[in-house]
Amino acid sequence: MKRKSFIGMITILLVFSFIFDSCGKKTVSISAYPQNGSAGDIIIINVTGAKVTKDAEVRFGPDKAPVLESTDSTLTVMVPPQNIQSKVITVNIDKQSSETPFQIDKPSTMRLWFSIKDNAVRFMESQPSNQDFVQDNSYSPNKLMYEITDDKGESIAVGYINDPLRLEVPSVDGKGFSNIELKGETKFDINVPALTNMNSIKFTAINSSTDFKAKSLGEVSLKGYLK
Repeated sequence: MKRKSFIGMITILLVFSFIFDSCGKKTVSISAYPQNGSAGDIIIINVTGAKVTKDAEVRFGPDKAPVLESTDSTLTVMVPPQNIQSKVITVNIDKQSSETPFQIDKPSTMRLWFSIKDNAVRFMESQPSNQDFVQDNSYSPNKLMYEITDDKGESIAVGYINDPLRLEVPSVDGKGFSNIELKGETKFDINVPALTNMNSIKFTAINSSTDFKAKSLGEVSLKGYLK
């Protein structure tokens, strides 16, 4: 009889212990500041109900976000490249997860990547950019002009970039600079406004290799560039 009472008491204690642990464990909750942003923006996530650990995982929708800094109660992350839409941020921590809404905004600028070889330009990819657009209207013998047109063929953006095939390096004698011409395929990029009506881009060279006469390097389609 005493043995049965003892086993019953142990069972009751275990049940109460489980209930106490369940009630005492806090539920993780998160909030983001700001609650919207575009790829490359820095977001601070406040965490309550759990201590932030090094294995804390942050996701924007299905995509994992890089954690730049963390404290016991905050995570500083970078918004990964994603399409413009409403998302949720999910934080997995302490064997729990919590969500908060987030809006992916349209980026203000885009970075377009190209390659050039034998004066022929090829479009490679685009990336959302968080850098400000700065118009470069200067001209030198080592620059190319670009012109972005819409689907009607009208010009919507014009600027200059350094010719990626020609580099200026200090002269051996230390007086002035010398030009080096690259022969192989070379990658380059330009930062442009994120205009939804971009259709194509034209590159033109006016330098020593063209006898300082305008020479078209071709027109490249940008259809479907926006990620």
